[in-house]
Amino acid sequence: MDELGCGKFIRPGAAMKGSLTRSVMRGAALTFGSRAGLMLANIIALGITARLISPAEFGRFTVIQLLIGILGVFPYAVGQALIRIESKGAAGTGLAIVGLLALTADLLVLALVPVIEQFFGIVISGTELSLVLLTIPLLFLSFLADALVRKNLKFGAATFAETGSQGVGLYFLTCLLALLGFGPLSLLIGLVVQAGLWLAFLCMSGLFGLIDAPTREAIRGYKDAAWFSLMGCASYVALNGDNYVVGRTMDAAALGIYSRAYNLMNKPVNLIGASISNVFYPAVVELRGDRQRLKAAYMKATTAAAFLALPGAALAFLFSAVLVKIVLGDGWTSAIVPFQILSIGLFFRVHVKVAEAVAFAASNVLSSFWRQVVFAIAVIFASALGSRYGLAGVTALVVVAIAAFHALIVALANKQTQTSILEWVVCMTAPVAITATALLCSIALPSKYFDGSMFVHAIMQGTIFALVFGCGVVITLLVWPSSQLGSLLAPLTRHLPIKRFMPPRAT
Repeated sequence: MDELGCGKFIRPGAAMKGSLTRSVMRGAALTFGSRAGLMLANIIALGITARLISPAEFGRFTVIQLLIGILGVFPYAVGQALIRIESKGAAGTGLAIVGLLALTADLLVLALVPVIEQFFGIVISGTELSLVLLTIPLLFLSFLADALVRKNLKFGAATFAETGSQGVGLYFLTCLLALLGFGPLSLLIGLVVQAGLWLAFLCMSGLFGLIDAPTREAIRGYKDAAWFSLMGCASYVALNGDNYVVGRTMDAAALGIYSRAYNLMNKPVNLIGASISNVFYPAVVELRGDRQRLKAAYMKATTAAAFLALPGAALAFLFSAVLVKIVLGDGWTSAIVPFQILSIGLFFRVHVKVAEAVAFAASNVLSSFWRQVVFAIAVIFASALGSRYGLAGVTALVVVAIAAFHALIVALANKQTQTSILEWVVCMTAPVAITATALLCSIALPSKYFDGSMFVHAIMQGTIFALVFGCGVVITLLVWPSSQLGSLLAPLTRHLPIKRFMPPRAT
């Protein structure tokens, strides 16, 4: 499967610029395409399982996911540190560290299960506990293997492994088992199979040839893993602290409703954000010594994030009721308002991945860390305060916390790339204007000229949004071709009729 990758690790140098750019563009296209397929499969699987598994049972599974997730922060941090280490023995040292972490994590789970059951008011069966203990080492090793494959710019192999394992394990097998009557256990079995397949597919990409013997120099290089672990813990609390608060202050059913609404809203975040962060972070690590190129990449990625995320947020807001009813069913109508509110924060969730990648790559770890800590505290405080007003209160204040964290990280990334506020705003101007115009037109016109069923109304709104958005893009390319959006979309216009009407680009 070596043809899926892009060869050995590419180091900085003028001769490598073209290779790096091609690898990044190819990786971004592969990641986006695979994530789009996974998002569709995930939505189908979510629609099937939501009709066979109750909100309370989803809440119990969410608690187990939270347990695995907090423990997985540490091997993920080791993988992120591995990407930055260039000394010999980095892979072998990382493997030894992750193996030790997996053993420690299993022992911690056995010790903490009674505490978790009492905290959330649930009962974890012996079968569920066994599946969790099996999932942890498989996921831990997969985190490290994925980082090693991406470090060597084998984005195709990494994408194939992630797509294949999730498609077979998390979606197909989970749905099949749910239809056969396995209930909530189908969710955990699917997770175990996904972790095992992910590791197996990564190993098939020639992974064993990249693993070398541990060295003292490599061990010293993993000092960054401690910072990544601390930041990962803070980031995990920030992204999951609201689930802990909802599960503690409300009940398992409320947690199931909130987590499914969040999961549904998170689909475009995973689609767009992963396409950016999984490929953008290894790339900007290569550019960290060239501030001019780093700034150019950051500004272009900012425009790309806005161009993709803002329409997604607008459509999610418009179609919240329709999406929840189609995907989850009539039994989940309580998730409509939380989903609609959470969609407002979609852009912040996507673009923050761009800013974080720049911050991490520039080695300003301490500055990133304290911002993550502030974010974690803000999410806990916001969700605790919002829980007094139900799920709508939790989601509204959590979105405020997400927006505040986005502002902090963007300020750091702008400082490190010497990007002024005005330059950043200019990058956002065209996507914001086009999306806002399309949203206003889609809201105003159907309600003025048509009054029909919810689904017909949604089709009209979507059609108007797409037409206005498309016209806005064409106008931008014609009137403002030198903008970041024009530069970003220029390769797509080479074979389109619009090119004959566009003024020549400045050299």
